[in-house]
Amino acid sequence: MGGDAINVFPLDDRRVGLYILDVSGHGVASALLSVTLTHMLSVLPDRSFLYQAAADNPSEYEIAPTAEVIARLNKHFVSNSGVSRFFTMIYGTMDTQTGEFRYTAAGHLGPVHLSHNSPPRIAETGGMPIGLLDNATFSEHRVTLLRGDRLYLCTDGIIEAANDKQEEFGVERILEILEESRGLTLDGSLSKVMERVEEWSAGSGVADDISMLAIERCE
Repeated sequence: MGGDAINVFPLDDRRVGLYILDVSGHGVASALLSVTLTHMLSVLPDRSFLYQAAADNPSEYEIAPTAEVIARLNKHFVSNSGVSRFFTMIYGTMDTQTGEFRYTAAGHLGPVHLSHNSPPRIAETGGMPIGLLDNATFSEHRVTLLRGDRLYLCTDGIIEAANDKQEEFGVERILEILEESRGLTLDGSLSKVMERVEEWSAGSGVADDISMLAIERCE
């Protein structure tokens, strides 16, 4: 039972939506909120935070900007006194024709962009976790993937995984492994990160959920 969730889904004939989120805490309560969020981020427009009424026809729906989706989630959870937990999240949309990835980060490490011709870098990180402050503001950022480029999103369970000396795995190790793994398949690079995290924390065991999501532009 964990509080991490990831998903990838079509929004229309050219855009794909995806998210990775991490609910605070552990156990059943976190897992239940994680499941609730997957329903709130459904691809069914009439019951989802991912869509909004179309500007030219309120009876129809259009894809909401990523910052608007995050802001609406924050408003919902701050105003809901029955929910005391908060969560971090990245929600983004990928244009499969142009390679443009639009995303909003809420208290979450930004996507790691591995270009085919430059070292991995962390894209814009920002925003408060969802459910903490009523007046929190969120911004949309953009990363354009060229052919061969990759994006990696991870939860802090990877970053904070500790060894027997209580040293954290850290972001720099993730960047180093992704650079070393650029010759592997996308699946292979994910497996390499997870193997290293498990080796690092073998003495003390992984204390938190660990999740990672990756995208590669192939054409």
